[in-house]
Amino acid sequence: MNKLLEPFPYTFKFRMPDGNTRAFLGQHLSYKTGVVCGTCNNGWMAELENDIVKPTMKGMIEHGFPVTLLPRGLASLAVFAFKTTVVVNHMRPGSEFFSRSERRRFAKSLTIPDGVQVWIASRPRKRTGRVVSYVARTKRNMLGSFDMYLCTFSLSYLVLQLVALKWSSASPLHGLPFVRFKQEAKWEKVATQIWPLDGMAVSWPPPELIDGELFDEFCDRWTAIDLPEWASATLPMSCATGAGNVADRTS
Repeated sequence: MNKLLEPFPYTFKFRMPDGNTRAFLGQHLSYKTGVVCGTCNNGWMAELENDIVKPTMKGMIEHGFPVTLLPRGLASLAVFAFKTTVVVNHMRPGSEFFSRSERRRFAKSLTIPDGVQVWIASRPRKRTGRVVSYVARTKRNMLGSFDMYLCTFSLSYLVLQLVALKWSSASPLHGLPFVRFKQEAKWEKVATQIWPLDGMAVSWPPPELIDGELFDEFCDRWTAIDLPEWASATLPMSCATGAGNVADRTS
C-alpha cells in the first residue's frame, strides 16, 4: 500500500489488549508486524495487493474519491480485509482464531471462510491509520455459545470492519454454518455490508463519516448484542463446558 501515498509523517494507532493505545510514526501508511514470512509477503500477498486490491482502493485511500463499487471490487476489498485481519490476529502468538486449513485455503484460492462479514465506512481525515481488534466469547453453558473475532482498521479515508463468528466447541451447533449479524439502524448511514456479496453495487463514501469517539463506538458496537431466546437457552450441565462473558476481550 505504500506506493499509493506520498511519503509523509503518518501516525498508526493500535489499541492493545489492556485497553491502552500505542502510537507509531512512519513515512508511509504501513506498519511492519513481523508475523509474515518473506515468501508469503513477496509472493501471493504482494500479488494480491498489486493485482487485485490496488485497482479498487487507490483513489479511495489517496483522495477519498466517491466511487460505485461493483461485486468484483467489493470482493477485492473483502479479501484485503480478511488478509489484514489474519495478520493482525497473529501479532499476538497463541491467540490464532482462524484454523490452519482456513488460512491455507485462503492463501491458495482467496476463499474467505464461512461466518465472516465485512462492512465498509469512511473517515474525514487522511494520513492516519488505526487498528482495533479483540476476541469476544459468550457463556459456554448456552445452546448458541459462540466465539467472535473483530478487526476494524482505517487506511486514510477508508475504514473496513471484519467480524468472524463460529460456534464454540461447547455448543451442539459446532461445525454448522453460523447465522449472520445485522447492524442496528443507527449505523445504516455510516457503514454498508460488503461481504458476503448480495449482487448489489455499493456507493462509497456513505452519507455519514466516522471519527473521534464515534470511531471508537463503531469498533465496539458488537460487544453487546441481543441474542434470540433459542440461542441463549441454558444447556444441561453434561453438555456445557467452560464459561465466559459476552464480551470477554482477550486481544
